[in-house]
Amino acid sequence: MGESARKIYHLKEDVAEAADKAEKGEVAAEPETYADVLKRQIDPRLDRLFNKNVRCPYCKAKILKYTTTCARCGIHKQQLIDASNKSAKEMKKQKSGGKIFMTRNRPDDISFTKMALLLLVGLFGAHNFYVGRKMRGFLMLAFLAIGMIFVFIFPISAQAADGTMGMHPTRKSFEQAMGGMPFPTDFLIAAAVIMWAFDAIAIIFGFYKYPIRLGEKEVKPIDKEKK
Repeated sequence: MGESARKIYHLKEDVAEAADKAEKGEVAAEPETYADVLKRQIDPRLDRLFNKNVRCPYCKAKILKYTTTCARCGIHKQQLIDASNKSAKEMKKQKSGGKIFMTRNRPDDISFTKMALLLLVGLFGAHNFYVGRKMRGFLMLAFLAIGMIFVFIFPISAQAADGTMGMHPTRKSFEQAMGGMPFPTDFLIAAAVIMWAFDAIAIIFGFYKYPIRLGEKEVKPIDKEKK
């Protein structure tokens, strides 16, 4: 059992012992709950992260559950907890020094509820702009905008000179020439929809990557020979 695990285990023992004494009337004060002790002595967020595997954003190694530090580069899980998306966006905006990392561990300054709401207009890349992934956001917006412009110029359903409805002549001639292949710009709309669907699944199931600036701590250089 690691040092943090032992510490948490003993804290639970202490709280249980205090509660037992209170029931017997041996102590007058109201005993602390385990949650109170965690708030006072251990960051509850670290307690949650301590119990699962986490991918290190610095060296991409796995920080195993029941451990707190990456054995490869020295990143501490507390640095992931203290990571800030806002700081990463400000750093990129000001073009200041420092390293921006990508992590699946959603930082505290990003609201899951807001991300979910922005997915409603996700085809425009709103959720990507919110977290600072502007390139991906611009791609989604461009794919959708260009595709929709060409759908408007060359509509799938258009009125012919005789009043009948049918495919736009340019689309029809292209599909006939290409053996039924969809109009080229239709693929752009499909690409935007696929990117949105992938992001939606990634956000819901926790593998969407957020740009972050790690919490302050000295990081040991990576030993490239161990890669």
